[in-house]
Amino acid sequence: MQENHEMDENNEDDSSRRMNAFMKRVESYAAIPSYALTDDVFSADRPRDAANLSTKILPIKLFDTGEAKEGIKIIITEIYTPFQFWFRFENFIDDVIYKLEGDLHDFYNQSSIYLKNYDNQVPNCFIKPGYICACYYDVNMSWRRARILSEPVADNDIVSVFYIDYGAGGDVSRTKLRFLPKRFTDLGALALRGCLSHIHPLGPHWPESSLAKFRHHVLNKELYSHVVEMDQDEGIAFMRISYKRNMSPSINKQMVVAHLAGESEHYSKRMMEFHCGRRIRYMRERLPSFDMLESGCYPMWGEDFEQKFDDIICDPAFYVNYQPPKIKNPFLWRLEKALELWLVKYKEEEEVWRKLYKEANEKLVKENEEKVQKILSAYGVDKVKDNKG
Repeated sequence: MQENHEMDENNEDDSSRRMNAFMKRVESYAAIPSYALTDDVFSADRPRDAANLSTKILPIKLFDTGEAKEGIKIIITEIYTPFQFWFRFENFIDDVIYKLEGDLHDFYNQSSIYLKNYDNQVPNCFIKPGYICACYYDVNMSWRRARILSEPVADNDIVSVFYIDYGAGGDVSRTKLRFLPKRFTDLGALALRGCLSHIHPLGPHWPESSLAKFRHHVLNKELYSHVVEMDQDEGIAFMRISYKRNMSPSINKQMVVAHLAGESEHYSKRMMEFHCGRRIRYMRERLPSFDMLESGCYPMWGEDFEQKFDDIICDPAFYVNYQPPKIKNPFLWRLEKALELWLVKYKEEEEVWRKLYKEANEKLVKENEEKVQKILSAYGVDKVKDNKG
């Protein structure tokens, strides 16, 4: 009896020690700053072959599909403005999406129940902005690849996500999120980035009236596109779109005729030659960037915020002197940081062009001086006098 009694006491001690150890681990997690909560800290909760906190899925390279650049049938899946929308190639991308959805359906309805942690919802410690996971989409009862945009607020299970293959965002319950196997992250994001060419907004930014009519006429409709320019680094296709394969008339032109947009001269040969072969992009083409929209750091606050954003990006201190803005609203700290990072790349690119412009102007001045000197020499003048002479 004594031996049994001692054994019971030892078991109780072991239980107490295990409980104390568990509580210490919980306390240690709480004591770790959020920036130190890396994938290594919580690796026990994640399947070994699942996406980790640093996993990224980049857009697919445009026209790696072998498609031509004109007369491509597309469907615009989401719109922010005519300068920022998402689309897919109706034939090629549709086939890939259907196969991806089928593979995800098979995995989460069959294989996942036999694999540790795949059948459970993603733990809170992984619900971080930027984390790649799978999300159950109630509308058509399918699984989609998603990027988490925000952490849930206390006492609320709603999480904002971006569906990377559709260019659309949404708010979902955290119970809909699952770990995503790494093999599903090898395929690039299938929502392609698009921008209308040959037009500009009738004002600093696109007014809601133009946006509403543009969305009504093109969203989720079969269209044809003519890609006139590419930005491979950002994955953006600048295009004309139309209901007809021959692009006559283009919706771009129709917007100008309907006074919903202005006609841009930036694509003209004359203007591009004047700028050393470069097409000047409007600041509203550049900002908000697709990365800002897809990461959820750019707020959709309507007309009032759009005007405030104009004041930021149209300030010469910003786009001429590369001075990052100081946004007073503490809830916009992610946008402020994103603009700082954007300026770094913009400055690097812009300085190259400014140097080229300076050299081109100096060459032009020298050529003009030589032409003037030849004319004066023909009249017996040997040297052009300077202003002091």
